[in-house]
Amino acid sequence: MDKIRYINLDPISRIYVELGGDKKKEVVYNGETWTYDYPLGRPSHMSNGEELERNDGSGIVDIKRTVIYFNHKLKKPKLGTFKTWYHKDPYTGWINHGTWNEFLIDEYWNKTITKKTEWKHNKIVGTQEKYCEKCLQLIFIGSWDLGIPIGVHKNFVCFRGGTYLQKQTKYHSGYDNYEVIRFFPYSESDHRGKIEEKCEYHGYMTGKCTNYNTDGSVRKVTDFKEGKYHGSHFYYYKDGRKLEGQYEHDEKVGYWTTYSKDGTILEKRSY
Repeated sequence: MDKIRYINLDPISRIYVELGGDKKKEVVYNGETWTYDYPLGRPSHMSNGEELERNDGSGIVDIKRTVIYFNHKLKKPKLGTFKTWYHKDPYTGWINHGTWNEFLIDEYWNKTITKKTEWKHNKIVGTQEKYCEKCLQLIFIGSWDLGIPIGVHKNFVCFRGGTYLQKQTKYHSGYDNYEVIRFFPYSESDHRGKIEEKCEYHGYMTGKCTNYNTDGSVRKVTDFKEGKYHGSHFYYYKDGRKLEGQYEHDEKVGYWTTYSKDGTILEKRSY
């Protein structure tokens, strides 16, 4: 099998590109023609693919393409993508359809998948997976139904050879009706697996978020509307004091009151 090469331009072609010219170079690997692109006078990537018009009279053109990107410092291939889509003739924009993969690749064509996505007429379907490019472990998994997220989506973070749950999102009915649980970072061992924040949304970024201390006690409870503080706000200090007030569109309004541990009013401010 032919080895993938980092092919530089000759001096004259490089000057042509630096003066604004478009330079491409075709190279045959294992019986397939790959096109190198030199946007800055050095090989950025190489691509291979095909376009086939359907023979049903629809005017639809199916396309699949693989692109391999180079690491300029190492002068070797590093990342690649495989995508499939289609468009109508005359062209009105492409429509994602079929398998999309992202992968690591070496000069001997060895591939390691880092992201898998299935598309159906421009909408994600099925299960999407992402893997860390360094440790190659799973860092995201979630399912979709014609572009709508469904079920539980999980995000993981890599830490000292393992992966740990960082965020969990449960979708009840699309993007605007879901709950999110975020966990404390894993840099501190006594935080691991403990909930830092839990939010419930019903409408675009509209709902309630509760934040916790590492001992599990409530630190803050806040209402949101369309991504802004709106509604009740409670903050609980570690010494037992409580702050209570109201927001309207990110602005404090009305009376904000601080209570002692036994409920005595310590301070009251008007906004």
